[in-house]
Amino acid sequence: MAIGEICKREVISVTRETTIIEAARLMRKHHVGDVIVIKEEGERRRPIGIVTDRDVLVEVVATGLDPAVLTVGDIMVGHLAIVQENTGVYEAICHMRDQGGAPHR
Repeated sequence: MAIGEICKREVISVTRETTIIEAARLMRKHHVGDVIVIKEEGERRRPIGIVTDRDVLVEVVATGLDPAVLTVGDIMVGHLAIVQENTGVYEAICHMRDQGGAPHR
């Protein structure tokens, strides 16, 4: 089975300048655990990072930082593991595992 058959195609995206508060509100509103950070280049939107609900909790809330003044660019993970939609599920899992490890902040 290809990963494209089970992936979610509609993602919530934000820019680096989006505050953590706004990103958290979008995650809640859309019932998702992450937002994709994009860079707009003319008509194109290129993914440059990801912020998860866990990032918000561990990097901001647990450390007592103010989510209203921090942006997703401050805490995003910029290293994205990317596969083509015709990649098999097992191969995609292996790729994510291989790309895992410590986040590249």
